[in-house]
Amino acid sequence: MVNSTYYFAIWLPLLSFGIAFYIATLFVLFKKMKDSILGKIFFKIHLVLGIVEILCVSNVVLYKGRQMMNRPMLSQS
Repeated sequence: MVNSTYYFAIWLPLLSFGIAFYIATLFVLFKKMKDSILGKIFFKIHLVLGIVEILCVSNVVLYKGRQMMNRPMLSQS
């Protein structure tokens, strides 16, 4: 059984790294392709999909973390 501290120690840094990587790629995309129409369309698609992905992943991480926090430990029973 994995305790909640271990779960948060693994997944929260990965989530924050993913958000930072997403912001960095968004910034590079905007700098490189802001003049072309295809670049603007791709930028908007990337923006929407990235926000949806961040919201979904963070909700799953927080939900699983809450589940693990509410579960009784084996040593306490």
